[in-house]
Amino acid sequence: MGLFLQILGWAFVLIIVALAVSWYLVRRKLARFLSDLDALTTESGVPSSLTLVPTEKPAFAHADRVGEAITSLVDRGFTRAGAFQIQEMPGLLLCGLVHVEDRILAVVYDNQQMGVWVDVACEQTSGEEITVSNAPSGGELDSRPGTRKIFDREKKPLELLETLRAERGQGPFVEYSPDDFATRFEEAYAREMEWRIRRGGVSVDEVRRVAEGMEESFSLEQIEMAHRVQRVQDARKLYEECLEAFAKQSSMDAREWEELREEMVVLHELMTPEDVVAACESLHDLDDDDLPLLEELERARQSAMDAFEWFRDQLPEERRCRRLGEVSKPVVARFYVAAEQ
Repeated sequence: MGLFLQILGWAFVLIIVALAVSWYLVRRKLARFLSDLDALTTESGVPSSLTLVPTEKPAFAHADRVGEAITSLVDRGFTRAGAFQIQEMPGLLLCGLVHVEDRILAVVYDNQQMGVWVDVACEQTSGEEITVSNAPSGGELDSRPGTRKIFDREKKPLELLETLRAERGQGPFVEYSPDDFATRFEEAYAREMEWRIRRGGVSVDEVRRVAEGMEESFSLEQIEMAHRVQRVQDARKLYEECLEAFAKQSSMDAREWEELREEMVVLHELMTPEDVVAACESLHDLDDDDLPLLEELERARQSAMDAFEWFRDQLPEERRCRRLGEVSKPVVARFYVAAEQ
């Protein structure tokens, strides 16, 4: 479905813009970008999953525009699926709608800084998804394989609907109901984020395309710096989410968790060989005799996690770090502390 695309687009674009312009842009412009960013994301980055929370009395910042968009879609056969807050993005409200007969979903978004925008989307039973949106940003991002996105900020909701009908093909299409809107939305966002995480996060080309759409010009060095900082932020967010997942399933009491949390090292399936070497050095008291093992580790062709376990097994038992557990989401990850912990 890709209904989340504009949320993700805004978050990535604003992060990239804030990083890029921070080289020399005046404070008042930068403050505006960061204000928009705070409206959608946490300090540590874009979340890998979203939770829609139903709200009976949504406090829309642009109630008239939201109502106008909803009414135009209801008049064309859409059924309201409810209003929602996004737990991880408190600055954003949305309303879901479903055209049961035509198997189309619609979302009306509202944010204080960014205004109102609309998505319409559908999914073929083969898995191909198409989203048409009038969001003012998001088109700079790559599309996940099997998805298609069409952006036109000038189109009204019904014009978006006409474009979707013309572009979506013959079907058959996945059935929707108002009752499963929230689940569909959350699953679509999770699919997109899983793909982005596994491909390594935001790409240099995406940063470049964002930069090209701005009034200012940026050097390749500035673009690459913005990309590197974003990658660090993504890695930190993934680390925090892995810890959160482990805390939920761990049998440790609160006192033990707090004692170990800051000492804990997370190894996950997407880490690089350099990350693994750093983890080995962090968790083990190594000496010169261990250098050949580190060199062999750097040449290993195994997965990062298997390479780490191989290195750990080569050490005397009393020197091996202690493995605390494992999670499978948001990625497969294992948790360790040094032997003396």
